[in-house]
Amino acid sequence: MNENFDNHGLEWLKAQPLYPKVYWETPEDGIIAGAGQGGPSDLLFGGQDFMPRRHDTWGNFPSHAYFSPFKVIRETSPTYIDPPPISIKKRTDLPNYETWEQSIKEVLEGPSEKVVLARATRLELENPLCPFSLLASLKGKNRFLFQFSPDSAFIGMSPETLYRRVGFQIESAAIAGTRPLTVDTAELLGSTKDQKEVALVKEMIRTQLTPLCSTLQVGKQEVLKTPSLQHLHYPFSGMVKGEVGDQELLEALHPTPAVGGTPRKEALAEIARLEPFDRGWYAAPVGYLSKERSHHLVAIRSALIQEASITLFAGAGIVPGSHPESEWTELESKIFLNLSTHLL
Repeated sequence: MNENFDNHGLEWLKAQPLYPKVYWETPEDGIIAGAGQGGPSDLLFGGQDFMPRRHDTWGNFPSHAYFSPFKVIRETSPTYIDPPPISIKKRTDLPNYETWEQSIKEVLEGPSEKVVLARATRLELENPLCPFSLLASLKGKNRFLFQFSPDSAFIGMSPETLYRRVGFQIESAAIAGTRPLTVDTAELLGSTKDQKEVALVKEMIRTQLTPLCSTLQVGKQEVLKTPSLQHLHYPFSGMVKGEVGDQELLEALHPTPAVGGTPRKEALAEIARLEPFDRGWYAAPVGYLSKERSHHLVAIRSALIQEASITLFAGAGIVPGSHPESEWTELESKIFLNLSTHLL
């Protein structure tokens, strides 16, 4: 492992000729940038598809991959720069608004208590887009990039931790409900719809983690604030039983009702039936794992960059009381936080 605290991780990573590439930045882990594979560390970085693919949204981007980088640097100060001007030739929403409206109607008439429907917004650009420059322009606590070949990269800035484990200690969180920072917090706290959504996520995490943990505590409800949005949030902490591995934790927690719905089986069937694109790694676990520790984010607020195009992903929880127009507006506000400053 090569460590160099004088380099900016994204600049260093961009210059590396080796693939795969990973950039990982969280308050707990600091910044890790790695390139190539076959390194001596047992720290494996990667992710997986949300559900099996049916379309060709992701090209040659792998459906499941974990690797130990050959070259690694660590640093403490993130890089923030402004990307060059970007010119958009065409925007395509999958689904379009008319189909979105019909899908919500079908969900509300169906058997599921909640279904999270997502949208993929594809922007065709005049020139190729550098994923490193774009990620470097976004200010947030949890930033990631995975690039397996020169022609495609998956980047994101997620507010949501699926779980973090250090030894036997585990942390997770129930997150749901979304409002812009400009909206009074009291509106979010007083929303019956949003309180119901976060309660579903909290109960699912409690139910799934309880048999895997010797102790489990749920903290008081908080409002989690990101650079441009705010969410309802319940923190979890506990001790994992000695025989429980990371694969069991991933299978137990993914997908939460915050990105899939409930009941899980019925909600996933609705997503597969109604969404006209592949989620790929969007809303799926991304991160690292090892014997000593592991950390996975839920890959929301994310985008797939393929040469001169970028596909942006966002989802909304559909429950009784949901309205197509307001949910569509929520998708616009979620589209990659301040990415709209540069693209939309």
